[in-house]
Amino acid sequence: MSFSSSVPSNNRRGFTLVELLVVIAIIGILIGLLLPAVQAAREAARRMQCTNNLKQFGLGFQNYHDVNGALMAGANGANGFTWAWKILPYIEQNALYQTIDWKTPTYAGTTNNANVFKQQNRIGMFSCPSDNPGAVISGDTTTLYNDRYLANYLVSVGSTGWYDTIGTVIGQNYWVEKLDVNGAAKHHGAFFGGHYQSGAYGTYQRWSCATDGLSNTAIMSEILIGQRDDRGRQDTRGAFWRACLTPFYSHYNTPNSTYPDKMLYSYCRCKDLPEMNLPCKDYKLTITASNGTSQDVAWVAARSRHSGGVNVCYADGSVHFVSSTVDADVWRAIGSTQGAETVQTP
Repeated sequence: MSFSSSVPSNNRRGFTLVELLVVIAIIGILIGLLLPAVQAAREAARRMQCTNNLKQFGLGFQNYHDVNGALMAGANGANGFTWAWKILPYIEQNALYQTIDWKTPTYAGTTNNANVFKQQNRIGMFSCPSDNPGAVISGDTTTLYNDRYLANYLVSVGSTGWYDTIGTVIGQNYWVEKLDVNGAAKHHGAFFGGHYQSGAYGTYQRWSCATDGLSNTAIMSEILIGQRDDRGRQDTRGAFWRACLTPFYSHYNTPNSTYPDKMLYSYCRCKDLPEMNLPCKDYKLTITASNGTSQDVAWVAARSRHSGGVNVCYADGSVHFVSSTVDADVWRAIGSTQGAETVQTP
């Protein structure tokens, strides 16, 4: 009897070097295609969160108006409280609201007032996740800023700018129509009046004042948080809790405009970073009015890290994405409450 046996062969063919390189190249291409998609998905989620933040503010302003019969002032006097302090109970922050000492100006400072918008009490919905949601001021030469966080959402004063008065012009002319210091301020925003809205030279806005229609009137949008400069000073864009220029944005310049923002004073300042979409000129720009007085003009435009535009909250509580290429006249029109424009919400 004879037996036959077969010996298994170990002579298996592997990848050649060329094949291996081709496989690696294909994997690299797939990763290259996948990463932008993942990043786009993440940005879409961040933009949705930003939209939701603005929606919550819009509902808060609606509720505040229902309870009080009008919106709060943009800021109560030059040393006073901004809109951000008054909105707290309407965005589920009543416990924090109860700690406020209303008899003391916000930056003259009691311990409780100093703590309201400090890092340990951070309110997440003030920050857009596409920008710098953990931003907090530290090491600033102006110590009252330190350990306070910055915000991405400001309220609208309309298509105008702020100017400081050296002469005797007061009240209605602190905010001026389209930066024309010789004109009456007709292009009022929902929080028009800034420092002086609550005093003898201003009024609280009611929805009935928005004759352009609530769905055509912007009340809040995004800005980008400022950076520190090389002198240890904080760029104050985003200091929403202070009654400086900083709680407001203007509809004069279109979203993400390359035209620089402008600040005033040593405590409302900025750093020029156009490569980060943060152009700003921290200088004195004087304009002479018809009465001979000299004004230093300032403004801050809506800006965001979202591709192509900014989110905008309207007086009816809706939120829309407005393109950076929006026509300037349309953008200015939706910033006013009673400009009698016929434009539709972009």
